[in-house]
Amino acid sequence: MTAIWTQPRTWNVGELTTAALMNQHLRDNLDWLKSPPLGSYTAPTSLAITSTSLVDILAPITLSSSGGAFLVGFQACISTSTSAVNVVFDLHVDGVSQGGGLGIAYFTGTGSSTNFNPSFVFYVSPKAAGSHTFKLRAAVSSGSATIYATSAGYNAQFWVREI
Repeated sequence: MTAIWTQPRTWNVGELTTAALMNQHLRDNLDWLKSPPLGSYTAPTSLAITSTSLVDILAPITLSSSGGAFLVGFQACISTSTSAVNVVFDLHVDGVSQGGGLGIAYFTGTGSSTNFNPSFVFYVSPKAAGSHTFKLRAAVSSGSATIYATSAGYNAQFWVREI
């Protein structure tokens, strides 16, 4: 059974409970709290970022939400062409940038011979119940950045969870 969130019922004094009401408002809501809508994407192949303006990376994640807030996370192994390369990440939710022109995370590269692990968790305020699409975007200040993936022995992962 798919977990479904229902706004908890306000009980009246003297009201008799039924199995159906208790299942809907107690069991099903507890099931939802344990396993809310969640989507994740693990990159199968490495990718190079060379654009100095934000471009979509990895695959978008679409979730059907109950109207709550979200936690969005990213972790990867990255190297940059030189230590002067800065990497900016942004998040689009339903086509709207969450970081504006500045992005939501900023990392300074370490050079081509040294990998580093950029990771972040980002809070997205509650959205109306329904379908929402999350896109991770990135840009470099110059040069390039390589995100290593499963094919290179690393896990580059992008995930979204309703909270």
